[in-house]
Amino acid sequence: MNVLFYVTGHGYGHASRASELIRRLIQELPGSRIYVRTSVPSWFFEQTLGHAAPVTIIPGVIDVGVVQKDALRLSKKKTLEAFHLFWRGRGELASSDALSFENRRIGLVISDIAPLAFLVARRLGVPSAAVTNFTWDWIYGSYVRSHPAYGFLIDELRDAYAGASIALRLPFAGDFSAFSHVVDIPLIARIPRLPPSRVRDMLRLPAGRPLVLVSFGGFPIDARLLSRPRLRRRYRFITTYPSMVRVPGVIHIEEEQLLSRNIAYPDLVNAVDAVVGKPGYGIVSECIACRTPFLFTSRGDFREYPVMVRAMKKMIPAEYISQRDLFSGSLQGPLEKLLSMALPPPVPCDGALHAAKLLASLLESGGETAPGRLGG
Repeated sequence: MNVLFYVTGHGYGHASRASELIRRLIQELPGSRIYVRTSVPSWFFEQTLGHAAPVTIIPGVIDVGVVQKDALRLSKKKTLEAFHLFWRGRGELASSDALSFENRRIGLVISDIAPLAFLVARRLGVPSAAVTNFTWDWIYGSYVRSHPAYGFLIDELRDAYAGASIALRLPFAGDFSAFSHVVDIPLIARIPRLPPSRVRDMLRLPAGRPLVLVSFGGFPIDARLLSRPRLRRRYRFITTYPSMVRVPGVIHIEEEQLLSRNIAYPDLVNAVDAVVGKPGYGIVSECIACRTPFLFTSRGDFREYPVMVRAMKKMIPAEYISQRDLFSGSLQGPLEKLLSMALPPPVPCDGALHAAKLLASLLESGGETAPGRLGG
């Protein structure tokens, strides 16, 4: 039997943990094919899984995530408007997807965390599983306070999530009360494959100064934060996404350079001395797995933010910088403080292995929910 995996295109954090879970599922389910329904570019999965993996990417819009003005600002009203427009066609979308997959021997549907997946699973008559740390009813619930006319969407989302056979709850979790069966699992994180020295050699990264990776979830960075010459003399900054204006002395690495050398993003995170950016699941989990210090700023009115910040400070050296200081280039003091912090004890990052075993059991049992620690 095969697996259908819905992966939201909201940022790369969901896709990064999904790709690690898929890698483990391939090991647990030899002979199975995994169909990934997503708007995330196929190269992202190829970077982790390789071209020969038994994975087929089926591109398409499966939810709307959060409508963002830029890397750090979002629009509540536009998000709710966009989701309402998308969601009112859910019946037709679910029927269309179910029809396209009915002859592909699908035995399990997984979602992180598109609610459409559970409507498709119901039409296919197969079990379904959520793998996530938050759901869109929890995120949008805070937006509805400012725009109560969209309150009906929360009930509709919860009804969709209630169709899941099981929910595997990751750290940094929000409210899971929409699910009837919840199992807690450790962090899912992409693990670096190459030693730091090898990555530095392959990318010709200079020695002698601390290397700092600037990471804002795929959004272009504002060149102002790297504008101070004194700061650039103290640290060497690396970006993989273009700034509005190229800054002299800043190392820019194109995605194609990483792909052509078979270097995954976690390998780069592991090769630097610190990361600066906004806290999202992908970059935070990879910093934790690599034990790389993280200088973070606020990310707007996103409900996951305070939950994640409280937890990550116990797992890695983490220091806050205001957006004002960030975009004025006042990073030197916070970076010095960050790099002087002691490393906390390591935390388990093998959630993908736990999840893959539970999901394989669910597939093989035809829908009997796996044992685990219940909650929600």
